[in-house]
Amino acid sequence: MQRTAGIKGQTGMMRILFTVLMIEMVMAACSKNTPSFSNARYITISHHQTYCADPWPAALNDSLTLINVAHYLDSLNLYRASLYIKLDAEKDACSSCSCKTGKDIYVVTIDSTALLDRYLQAGFN
Repeated sequence: MQRTAGIKGQTGMMRILFTVLMIEMVMAACSKNTPSFSNARYITISHHQTYCADPWPAALNDSLTLINVAHYLDSLNLYRASLYIKLDAEKDACSSCSCKTGKDIYVVTIDSTALLDRYLQAGFN
């Protein structure tokens, strides 16, 4: 009887964790820094993901990584229209912090010289 209650408790906690993560992802996707013009041109920029040398906290999966990147960009007040991760290359043969994972983090943002300069300073190109 006690074991069944423990399993039900774990299932309930997993549901709560899943719900909280989904809410967090929706909130992270909604940027507070919406531009005031509607005829903007957009460009895509990228950052080569490392194992643990990125300026945002390392995460266990891509979904959590995107949440961490979104929070980081928000903290720098950088506008983003969308954010995604793609496996674009083979990972580095090493596993130290600065080694590349083979994944690139892409940001779609407004084509503005001032904004792009700020993204360059944040490690995107």
